[in-house]
Amino acid sequence: MKLLQARDDVNPDKPDNKSKTPRRSSWSNGHEMVVRLLLIGDDVNPDKPDDIAKTPLRGAARQRHEGVVNLLFTRDDGNPGKLDK
Repeated sequence: MKLLQARDDVNPDKPDNKSKTPRRSSWSNGHEMVVRLLLIGDDVNPDKPDDIAKTPLRGAARQRHEGVVNLLFTRDDGNPGKLDK
């Protein structure tokens, strides 16, 4: 994961053929270590809606991934009250 993050040509927000991004998949599938790595850095917006206008917190909470929800709440720049579009 760290090797992928170091590359300029890797975009965790680029959708696959099913319109799912790696970032979205990590939140909604409960991959805590991947989420932890994706949350590193200043260019990360934990409130950024995915391609279907759902926030990461909603995806993690809907799937009952408590660990991911807790990680998202630890960010100072997150807004847990932000509504989906």
